[in-house]
Amino acid sequence: MRIFRKEVKFVLTYQRYLKRDNPIFSEVIRMSKKANNLYNQAMWLMRHEKKVHRENLSYGDLDKITKQFPSSYNNYRLLPAQSAQQTLRQLDSNIKSYWAALKDYQKHPERYKAAPKKPRFRQKGGRSPVIFCNQQFRYDGKTIRIPYLNNFLIRFEIKNATPKQVMFLPYGEIFKILVSYETTEQSDYQGNGLIASIDPGLEILSAVAFSDMSQPVLFSGKKAKDYNVHFNEKMARVQSELKITTGRHHSKKTESLWRKRKGFFDNHMHQVSRKLVDLLAVKGVSTLIIGKNDQQKQKNKIKNFVQVPIFRLLKLIKEKAERIGIKVIVLREPYTSGTSFLDNEAPSKANYNKARRVERGLFVSNEGRKIHADVNGAYQIMRRAVDVVWDGTTNIFNPQSITC
Repeated sequence: MRIFRKEVKFVLTYQRYLKRDNPIFSEVIRMSKKANNLYNQAMWLMRHEKKVHRENLSYGDLDKITKQFPSSYNNYRLLPAQSAQQTLRQLDSNIKSYWAALKDYQKHPERYKAAPKKPRFRQKGGRSPVIFCNQQFRYDGKTIRIPYLNNFLIRFEIKNATPKQVMFLPYGEIFKILVSYETTEQSDYQGNGLIASIDPGLEILSAVAFSDMSQPVLFSGKKAKDYNVHFNEKMARVQSELKITTGRHHSKKTESLWRKRKGFFDNHMHQVSRKLVDLLAVKGVSTLIIGKNDQQKQKNKIKNFVQVPIFRLLKLIKEKAERIGIKVIVLREPYTSGTSFLDNEAPSKANYNKARRVERGLFVSNEGRKIHADVNGAYQIMRRAVDVVWDGTTNIFNPQSITC
């Protein structure tokens, strides 16, 4: 089976940080606060119009009204015009998303834990994102120059990339600089029809099984788990000392720790996803099935599992696989951990018996055969999408372990 994509467009994000010692920091702070004020002004207008006239203001209405406010509180005019418009578009998008979610909730309340809540006012005196569109900056192939910020330069040397938007996103006491760019890639990847499935977890970040019953692969979660444990211990110690000395729980040091943690997991999850997708490409996988339970973290009481960004890893795997031409299917994984692949059981409530998972990482079939529990789960996830049956080979009992 051959998968060929001529020119496929992707929208990706490049990230940097803007720290306090940067000459433009104070100007970004000013613009961020004005954007926050504008957002709240527009929010008040929308609520007032809905309450008094039972009508919703459109983005065009908000744009027309807010730019005509008196100069004493005209936050629209205190921002670059297109940046002000992007702030109003954010509110418009949030309101539309709310009404769409409410409509869906009324039809299918079982999909939600509670009724969707209306978008709220942002904190008074707080900061909101400042967005610059591609008409507001200049790109010469190596750097992005923003005239509105004293010709601030951002190094951006990604091949075949076209910057579309630059966002200054409040991030604790500093800002993230997020450059959204469009890139066009050509892939002549040739798959051989092989199907792979992934069972995500904590001890094993991803258990990968293959439809040809070749050796499964386990990507260890030990590094991520150990880092998270040490981070929690260090953060608890720092916050305890901080509370004794200042009575607060937050400081520049705690912010720095959180930022380093974010950087570690961003890097680690990229490494794991890259190695996993490279493995799929070498084996010639055509279709990847990813198991994901949307409410998995909310219902889990294990702190490490909740804190480790496993869903972020799944997103990166999906993006990287699709970029080379692998078809990706994401589906729910109910009853896959307590039903037996070796006994050809369907992953259903009738067959579910978690007692056969006798210990961490070990599943025992009805006939007493032992298999790695996450490998069993990965095959049961595959079974939810395609007809796959164990052919009796023993490769699946000896998975390969990979530590990134």
